Amino acid sequence: ENSVLQQGEEKKEENMCRPIQCGSDPTAIHHLPLLSRALQESESRAAEDCLPTLSLSGITLEPAEGEIWPNTTANFIIIFKPEEAKVYQHTVYCDVTGSESPLRLRIKGEGLGPKLKLNYNLMDMKNVFIGDKDHYEVQMTNKGLIDAPFRFSCPDTTFGRCFSINPEEGVVPPGICQAVGVTFHSQILGSFFEDLLLTVTGQSQPLTLTFRGCVIGPTFHFNVYELNFGDVAFGFPATQTCTLFNTSFVPMTFALHVMGDGLGSASVSSAKQVSDLSQRNWQGYVARDPRLRPVEFTVCPAASTVDAMSNVTIKVTLCSNTAKKYELALAVDVEGVGEEVMILPLNARCVVPEIVAEPAVLDFQRCYLDLPYEQNVRLINSSSLPACYGMLDQEIEESTTVLFGSSVPRGVLPPGSSKEIPVFIAARVVGRIQNSLCIAVFGSLQQPLEVVLSCIGEGPNVYVPIKQLKFGSIPVLTDVTRTLQLLNQSPIPAHFNTCMIHKQSFWRVEPSEGEVPPESQLELKIVAHLNDTRRFLDKLEISVRDSRTHVVSLSASGTGTTIVSDKPLGPNLDLGTHFCNVLYQYPFKLTNHGPRHHRMFWKIGGFLASPKQHVNFSGRTVLPPISSSGQRDTLRHRSLPSSNRDKSVFTLSPACVDLSPGSSVDMVLAAFTDSPKIVHERLVCDSIIGGHGCQETIMSVEMMCRFVAPVLSISSKQLNFYVKKVKGDSLLPVYEKLVLHNVSSLSLSMELILTEPFSLCETPGDPGRHRTK
Repeated sequence: ENSVLQQGEEKKEENMCRPIQCGSDPTAIHHLPLLSRALQESESRAAEDCLPTLSLSGITLEPAEGEIWPNTTANFIIIFKPEEAKVYQHTVYCDVTGSESPLRLRIKGEGLGPKLKLNYNLMDMKNVFIGDKDHYEVQMTNKGLIDAPFRFSCPDTTFGRCFSINPEEGVVPPGICQAVGVTFHSQILGSFFEDLLLTVTGQSQPLTLTFRGCVIGPTFHFNVYELNFGDVAFGFPATQTCTLFNTSFVPMTFALHVMGDGLGSASVSSAKQVSDLSQRNWQGYVARDPRLRPVEFTVCPAASTVDAMSNVTIKVTLCSNTAKKYELALAVDVEGVGEEVMILPLNARCVVPEIVAEPAVLDFQRCYLDLPYEQNVRLINSSSLPACYGMLDQEIEESTTVLFGSSVPRGVLPPGSSKEIPVFIAARVVGRIQNSLCIAVFGSLQQPLEVVLSCIGEGPNVYVPIKQLKFGSIPVLTDVTRTLQLLNQSPIPAHFNTCMIHKQSFWRVEPSEGEVPPESQLELKIVAHLNDTRRFLDKLEISVRDSRTHVVSLSASGTGTTIVSDKPLGPNLDLGTHFCNVLYQYPFKLTNHGPRHHRMFWKIGGFLASPKQHVNFSGRTVLPPISSSGQRDTLRHRSLPSSNRDKSVFTLSPACVDLSPGSSVDMVLAAFTDSPKIVHERLVCDSIIGGHGCQETIMSVEMMCRFVAPVLSISSKQLNFYVKKVKGDSLLPVYEKLVLHNVSSLSLSMELILTEPFSLCETPGDPGRHRTK
């Protein structure tokens, strides 16, 4: 009976301690507030009564002690407040005074936590585009009786860090359903299987939310399978167009490059080859170092971003600098995915057209030196592709015989066309000249086209109208000028220089060298300066650069004398007016400027000017030398004046002189007469020139001199002085004025002499003798 009773009591206890199950009894949830309120009221009463309590883990019993009166019942309050979702079980013993054994009470209860449920536990995301943000929603429902505090956590893995949850934590009230957003954003390719943990406060085990899938790159494609340029001309850009479609839901950042293209500088186009004269490589790239190959492909755009479900147009331009066949590929690099994700084949063949030059020989015939002449050469392009041509630069040296070139040295020939190219030539030497003009085709490895240039170089044509220039008889020691015309009958300037055949010539040319302008003339001054009285001959050579030399004969005869006076001496010599009875002298110097010796004899009025003296070239006075008996008799006969001839007023000293070349002698011409008169006389100089020649007259001077007498006017014919002597007084000087007036035309010098007691003074009170002029 005790056991049965005990089991019945235990079942009661279990029923009392068993929590209300909301799921099995839907109405129980309505009794929960009443129970909760009763517990609160009992707790408040216990607090008020301050009854002792017994507290165990999650269970509180009160009162813990007290008294029970006979035939009464005592009520105990057991409060179950679990702290964790687990089963709580305790055995409580009640000691009763006087009882042999304590009463045992086993208390058992289960703590129920929040019941948070997910609407799914596995999400298969399948293929996810890289860079795309995928959004998912998870529903959380709290099916428990209490609030459910939660917190999401993502694994610290490569793809786990790509998840973000909003909100990450919070509280779900009982019976409430709450949505949580899960975002996945990955910049890494690959498959993933990640568990997101949902930790609920009060639940022993966290919930697991699994996401799996694969991150893939953007999907795209071109609208063509290849880009085929076909045949392209060397140096002429050709462009092909294609479209890149982005079929993914994310933008795609891409970069394009041509696999196998060169790594050097950019290729040279025909336009740049024509305009930039510094470009002198006409053969293009010849296989050497692959790293030096030019970059021949240009992609536009080379890098860009294409929006989701959009497209972009791609232009690929080939400017070939290599004559070859191209089998390359356009590679697409996608940011975040990888390099060369896709390739598009590129095919092309570079061809260099052949051109022909006509004619093969350009004959310019006769060409004046340094004067450009022009003809045309025709270039023919019969191919279906354009061609770029250029004339190669001429290598100019000092020995270059001809200069050539073109005003249009480079250009482009369209397909199936021809073009006239002007070619100029300028000869630099006289005679037949040939040279080759080379025309290169851009990209051709063949020898350049050659056009032979031929001409005959011709210098200026200068005409000299006379071959002889006769000066006739001209004075010696004097510049005498004649003119000579040089006629340039050519369209180029004529450079000339002149010279005389004889080293010591008596002619000079002004200018001695110079230039005659084209189709013009120049006057030369031929100056003769003779130093002797004989006939002179010479030849003038006029050398024209790059042309013939002209010779002009020159002739002249000298007249006069080479004996030169330092003062005027003829042909008329006016000595002026002088007083008679006063010797007048006219000194001068004679110099022999000729190349021959002179023996001179001076005569006045036909007679020897001074037969007593002779001076040689050194200036010493000597007797006239006697060369022969006949000559001595002749001189003596000429030197002696006739008995009936009056004495000459003029004399010249020395009368006979020997003058060597370059020597000089001092001469004195004197005049004296005792009466006033006007004298006319002829002074003649005969000379034997060279020592072996005949005597000849070299100088004749008509002299004139006027002699006058001095005329003096005196103010008084007689001066009378009266002096009276007074006794005791001394005698004082007495003065009288005398005025003398020179009436003649010349300055008069005179001397006045008086004897005592007379004297002359200029100022009264200053006696003395004076000589007054």
